Amino acid sequence: MPDRIKYGIVGVKGVGSLHVKAIEALGRAELTAVADVDAAAGQAVALASGCKFFEDPREMFRSGGLDAASICTPHPSHADLSIDALACGLHVLVEKPIAASVLEADRMAAAARAAGRKLGVVFQRRWDALVVRALGLMQAHRLGDVLRVSLTATALRTMAYYRAASWRGTWAGEGGGAVLNQGSHDLDLYQLLAGMPRSLFARCETRLHAIEVEDSAAAVAVHPDGSLGTIQINTIEAPGRFSLEIAGDRGTLLLDRDRLTLFEHGTPVREFARTSKDWWSSPESIATHHERPADGTGDGTHLRAISAFVDAILADGPPPVDAEQAIRSLELSNAMRLSSALGRPVTLPLDREAYRTFLERESAR
Repeated sequence: MPDRIKYGIVGVKGVGSLHVKAIEALGRAELTAVADVDAAAGQAVALASGCKFFEDPREMFRSGGLDAASICTPHPSHADLSIDALACGLHVLVEKPIAASVLEADRMAAAARAAGRKLGVVFQRRWDALVVRALGLMQAHRLGDVLRVSLTATALRTMAYYRAASWRGTWAGEGGGAVLNQGSHDLDLYQLLAGMPRSLFARCETRLHAIEVEDSAAAVAVHPDGSLGTIQINTIEAPGRFSLEIAGDRGTLLLDRDRLTLFEHGTPVREFARTSKDWWSSPESIATHHERPADGTGDGTHLRAISAFVDAILADGPPPVDAEQAIRSLELSNAMRLSSALGRPVTLPLDREAYRTFLERESAR
């Protein structure tokens, strides 16, 4: 592998523009080509960057001038484009979510294994300093046995957002709503810090917007150890908020957008509940607060995520977030949608064929 990666990008607008900026900022990668169905947008980037433009991404994959490519198109197109790029011998970095369905994501992972190439997915919030610290606390088992998990991830999207792109808010074009698109980062952090549940029961609704897919969802999850998790995701609230709370026997972790708080108990809850003579008391706790650096150095950014993927190629190491990891948040999203449609809990791993049937039915309406 050369010292510099020859890089291509499919989809230069929106989040694709962040990939363009990141590759141009890295000395270890060279923006060699871009592809976009919007010829004017693609040609403008190619002219500014001094790279080649392709209207057909598959022609770009077959051109022979690339080592790797980013796929920054609407997620229902991720599977076919990624599989084609992998078959052409390219390493592939895909924007979140990895695909619209776990069955498609499974195909992508299998294609990467068959091609012997790296398939990574962008979950840039994993590079956030507070998330990194929270993960370290969980891996060190500082909370003891987990008793409860609670995720709240709310935001507001106006109808102008959905009207800006015809594929948004539709089953055929987007394959899901708030839990698939806007909630994918939040579900990734849920499973990263708390692990995957064994089952969940969800309700998905369209409350505020004139769209086909959900804009509000809630779920109750049951983890393998019996602990319960709750998930609230929507695009109907102002102001939006993010909060991930994990309560354990020895402490509680509270992560929000700008702060991480760790409460550590002097006596484990299980022991205190068994031995205390006071009906209403709680064990003494010490709170430690960690703030996000104000200068932005602790932010999770596309530059950090893409740089780590390029490093993995050059070092021939595993992608920082591989397909198998990325499938987990997608599986939670798909499970929430399927559970809501069936009106009952679903178990994980998710029944791939059941979800495929559901998605095909909704997309055909």
